Amino acid sequence: MTWDITRNAQQMDITIKLMLGKKTAGVWDSVQEFKLIDRLLDTNQVAAPADWWLEAPVSPGNHMELWHSFRLDALVGAANLGTLPATIQIGVQLGNAAWGLIHLLAGHATAVRNVGPDYDIQAFGKPQVDVYRTVLLLQSGMRRFDNNSITHIYHDSTKNKLVIKGSNAGIIVVTQKNKVMNGSPVYSITTIYNADTAFGGNEIYRRQV
Repeated sequence: MTWDITRNAQQMDITIKLMLGKKTAGVWDSVQEFKLIDRLLDTNQVAAPADWWLEAPVSPGNHMELWHSFRLDALVGAANLGTLPATIQIGVQLGNAAWGLIHLLAGHATAVRNVGPDYDIQAFGKPQVDVYRTVLLLQSGMRRFDNNSITHIYHDSTKNKLVIKGSNAGIIVVTQKNKVMNGSPVYSITTIYNADTAFGGNEIYRRQV
């Protein structure tokens, strides 16, 4: 897979084009395009493109790069946090074929969109509007991982990863990064699933029925 990013200053948006499969006679097996509002991605960040952080369409806090957060201490108890922060703050990086936004758009776009009726964003049937829907659903779907929706949490301390199971069969994998907001580390989305599967790490939380 290869990809490129173009900015349309007049329309104030950014297009991420993914070229998938093989290129034969100048034609790729599959080409997919996704759009986001211009301000969400600063392409002048001092980092490799994979490590670029995206601003949230609607920030739930005082940092525009904060997409979602939940109180881990309220679930596992402050005495059981160990080295984990009391609040898990989640952001989105551009990533590549293996993780982040590029990975989600290329291989897990269906899981991103399948958020359930409570968190869905209506399609308007207008291409100029609906092209933004996938990225908007990525954030709205994170509400499946609110405190009152999380059912399981697994912690892989060797990889600094958390696997979080939420409502509507949602599973999100996040990795701690060298970024701090509000005095706590930020976790970046690795991937999202909509199916139960086995993950490594120790179970640190299970909702009691």
